[in-house]
Amino acid sequence: MKRPILFFKTGSFSHINESVRLELERAFPEHGVRVIDVLSDILRARPWAVARALLDVVRIYPREIFLNRRKPLDYLLRTPAAFRVIQRWVEKNVDPAETPWTFQTQSLFDAHREGVAHFVYTDHTCAANLRYGRPVSPELLDPRWLAVERTIYQAADRTFTTSRFAADSLVEDHGIDPSRAMCVYSGTNAGHEPAAQTAGFHSRVLFVGIDWERKGGPDLLRAFDRVLEAHPQARLRILGCAPRVTSPRIEVLGRVPLEEVGRHFAESDVFCLPSYFEPSATVFAEAMHHGLPVVSTFGGGTPDRVLDGETGYLVRAGDVDSLAEALLRLLQNPDRARAMGQAGLRLARERFSWPVVVDRMAAEIRAVLDRRGAMESATGAGRGAVAGTREEVC
Repeated sequence: MKRPILFFKTGSFSHINESVRLELERAFPEHGVRVIDVLSDILRARPWAVARALLDVVRIYPREIFLNRRKPLDYLLRTPAAFRVIQRWVEKNVDPAETPWTFQTQSLFDAHREGVAHFVYTDHTCAANLRYGRPVSPELLDPRWLAVERTIYQAADRTFTTSRFAADSLVEDHGIDPSRAMCVYSGTNAGHEPAAQTAGFHSRVLFVGIDWERKGGPDLLRAFDRVLEAHPQARLRILGCAPRVTSPRIEVLGRVPLEEVGRHFAESDVFCLPSYFEPSATVFAEAMHHGLPVVSTFGGGTPDRVLDGETGYLVRAGDVDSLAEALLRLLQNPDRARAMGQAGLRLARERFSWPVVVDRMAAEIRAVLDRRGAMESATGAGRGAVAGTREEVC
């Protein structure tokens, strides 16, 4: 009987969890994968634990909830109370003799068990919020949570990240040994085979994002007004959210099924997401897999994905003039846009597909397991030699 890998997660993680699970099953067919959702399988099965965690939420994040109108459940996992409940569950229910190793996505809990190799895959750290160079709510940098979060990385055999930005934070902000922090990037969630591109160049710009403000949507609208003055045939399509706009050159579609997103990429010529905070949006990889040049902003994990001047353009967040200029450079020069899109496609195939990403993780996981096995064998042999000597003395 196969001993399954235990895969700990919460929710979909922007559709990443299912992609990673499937690829881990491919990479480790000798084990199989058992999924445990810490929110639904552990916390919600213990109402008293949820109540304690909600008290922590009110105590630690009151301004975020009452001023920013966030739901308390949004911060449930970012509490010491929830953290301890999950740790106790893992300690009680994960059997080292029956568990080859454990794996978790995101750094909102700690699923490591003493005696079992453990791996983390995350897109961000809490301390990395300081690296954007913009004001951050003090509550999001609460020292109680920062101290708890650090223990996740300290306990893991390896922490894999979706960007160098996050890996740097592990090393520089949390003091993790660089050999235990490894950037492997991320894949794409909008289908394995990109839809066929629409023939010709139609000056269509695509925005895909749910958090309109954080993703720089208002800046894009202002920049697009300037684009239309110089290039009136341009069009903008917005997916994921539904801001109020009146321009006949802007189409707002809101949320669409994931399987339909590929068609919208195929019907576009340029992708734009001028975010203020962006750990490592998988949507960039989706755009590049469709051969689209990307216009975005410096900061976070974006420079890993958009090579400024090669696969698109990067501007400072909030710089509407530069954003409009970057869009016009592509819309008014189809050959340049196509060349950058093809460069992005090559980069995406090399770096941003789930088989490639998980193969990077799998190679490191096997290396760690081999080293642990060798150390355990050596320790066992040493104990045997000592026992033999004592027996002879006796």
